[in-house]
Amino acid sequence: MKPTDDHAPDDRDLTKPQPGTVADDRLAADLAGLQPAAASADLRNRIAGELAATVAPTLARRLVRGIAERFAWAAAGALAASLVITLASGRREPGEPPATLPAQPAAVAAAEPSRAGRPLVAEEAIAWSDEGVRFIDGTTPARVLRRSVLERYLADDGRAEVRVPREDFIFLPVALR
Repeated sequence: MKPTDDHAPDDRDLTKPQPGTVADDRLAADLAGLQPAAASADLRNRIAGELAATVAPTLARRLVRGIAERFAWAAAGALAASLVITLASGRREPGEPPATLPAQPAAVAAAEPSRAGRPLVAEEAIAWSDEGVRFIDGTTPARVLRRSVLERYLADDGRAEVRVPREDFIFLPVALR
């Protein structure tokens, strides 16, 4: 058997005053007669102090934000400029010789034959290339130049010649400012 409820549902909440009752009318009249109170001098001074305390950090934040934004734009410009320079320098295909500096004289130096029978040595500069700025030992900047040379060793009697390719790396100090 199911329990049944023979009573009609009651939607009224008896804990609240019902509209049209004496208590409801009295509360509405009391609320309508209220006026805002004037702020005391102490309250006004505290509000002014709080506003001054929040305005100062806001100005400092704006200044820091402005400087940070300028640095971000400068960094983006530097990145774009380096990208343009990198793309303008051209790409080398594998096996293609590096870009060279203006041609050097064919024979750079000739050693005098010694009396001990050492061969005569001549250097022929093949190419110069700029490898850019690199950091030596992680902290010292230096511009790296690569020089390709072909050394020719001649025997005293002139019948034999030995050719030896050589690459020299020249490190030039760079001052970063």
